Amino acid sequence: MKPDPETADIARHFADEGILIYDKELTRGFISQMLRNPIYAQADLEMYEFFKSQGTVVINEAADFAGTNGCYLYQGRDVQARKNKHLKDQILVVAPSEGLVSADVWLRCRKKLMASGVRSSLICCLQAVGFRHCGNAHRREILVDIVFC
Repeated sequence: MKPDPETADIARHFADEGILIYDKELTRGFISQMLRNPIYAQADLEMYEFFKSQGTVVINEAADFAGTNGCYLYQGRDVQARKNKHLKDQILVVAPSEGLVSADVWLRCRKKLMASGVRSSLICCLQAVGFRHCGNAHRREILVDIVFC
């Protein structure tokens, strides 16, 4: 994979490796959403401060951001802007599930994706991305290890 891949490159990589979601190949849009979604991050105080600085309504106290769990980002009720790009007045809640990516890595990726005007551009490098089977063979967890060039 080239050092600064686009989501299309990553989608091709997944297809070549036979990695599927619900028996379908991953799309560029799905990968882009996955990289923006805070459910995969191990939310810590730095993430709490990032979202607060963006004008996001953070439901949990700062102490709840212990660096283990992911977060749900909900569309605010009266918000017109899309939560993928604009975080003001969106709602953030710590999730019960554990995050998979360190907050530091997730934040660097999120900030770069927010600054990027090119939709399909992926500024991060994927060192290793895949899936592992959990408990039963029907449930998979996404393994994400994102590194920056």
